[in-house]
Amino acid sequence: MDGLHEWIVVTKFSNREILYVNGAARNIFYKNENESDCNEDDYSSAQEILQQIQKYDITRDEPLIIHCEKTNRIFRCRFCKVNWNGERAIAHIISDITNEKEEKAELERMAFKDELTGMHNRRYFMKELKKLINSNIPFSLCSIDLNRLKYANDTFGHIAGDEYIKTVAKVIFDSVRNYVDIVCRIGGDEFIVILCNCPEEIAIRKMNEIADIIKSTDRKYPMGISFGVYYVEPSTKLSIEDTISIADKRMYEFKKNTKIHNN
Repeated sequence: MDGLHEWIVVTKFSNREILYVNGAARNIFYKNENESDCNEDDYSSAQEILQQIQKYDITRDEPLIIHCEKTNRIFRCRFCKVNWNGERAIAHIISDITNEKEEKAELERMAFKDELTGMHNRRYFMKELKKLINSNIPFSLCSIDLNRLKYANDTFGHIAGDEYIKTVAKVIFDSVRNYVDIVCRIGGDEFIVILCNCPEEIAIRKMNEIADIIKSTDRKYPMGISFGVYYVEPSTKLSIEDTISIADKRMYEFKKNTKIHNN
């Protein structure tokens, strides 16, 4: 065990008195004032870990995750019952998983993020929509489509098209309530806005305000949006797919009635 990089602590089964620590943990769990290479952060983390493993109920049969607040590091402690010199004991195998947790969190963020705009994506939208419906929270679902994006791409290049998308994304994001409303890019020129606890007439007014800002933006190509709004009441009996479909239909009706074409 002295050759392992993980910290190993063996305690008595009965009272968790420490019987052994391996080489990787020895100078960390038992600070020697004469040793200048003792890392204060490691020592501080070790003391928090010792306190928690000595009172943890190992009958839960699952690893103990320890977040050391002072050093903001995360450790995983696995347990194994052993016979130590004829005495019942517990071997605690302790690993620093701070980087592992950070990498996992970053991957999860990326899984719900649209790369071009930095907004949430379709996967995130579907998750949040299901959550809102199941929670009986009223909201207005706004389906948004960019007008004449194909013209901007074909005439001025895809860089111009990307700028069009990012400009609209910023206008929408700046126009809604932070930490309340949800804005997602769900396709090439498609956005969804969820306005929580917002009646349909107010949502339509907000969409018109956004449309006016986008229309007035100074670009070498015309910019604009079409939108459809559907208010979802608490305890709705509609499925997620039906809810989205209604908002989409209203958006296409808007586009048809205003005779807007994307080519």
